[in-house]
Amino acid sequence: MTEVERRYAYWSPKASTLLTAVLILANSQTVAASVWLAYLVILAALVAASVTLVMLAKGYARAATLSGLTIQAGLLIINFAAIHYVFGLCPCTRSASPTATFSDALYFSVVTWTTLGYGDLLPRPELHLMAALEAAVGYMYFGLIVGVAGGILEAGRIHSPSESTH
Repeated sequence: MTEVERRYAYWSPKASTLLTAVLILANSQTVAASVWLAYLVILAALVAASVTLVMLAKGYARAATLSGLTIQAGLLIINFAAIHYVFGLCPCTRSASPTATFSDALYFSVVTWTTLGYGDLLPRPELHLMAALEAAVGYMYFGLIVGVAGGILEAGRIHSPSESTH
């Protein structure tokens, strides 16, 4: 690996994670203006997170890629939750509170990200596509995290000194 590749491998997950976090802050200030702005913020966060995917494709530093993916997954869930909080969620039962708290929005985001879909809260109609995008991104991230972790474990097993080739 060249010096440029080493620097890329070191800084890429940090920079893309930082940019994702900055977008969360921007989200809380500007996303209430319009639904399309909310979609734009999520698109920018996904582009920022894609830097780690490029690292993965180039085969750089699996441990750094795994930590970057995990941190970015958490930040993206929070970013989606912030959008759902700003625009509100619709309760599906009469006993549910008509106004959603941030913890309700975070719960909804985790349930959507993991594709559980309990159905006790719904996004507002203009954010249905956002919820579908969140579920698709969640699927992708789970697959990537499990794949990278499996690759790390497999590489450790292959190079383990305890295995004998006799």
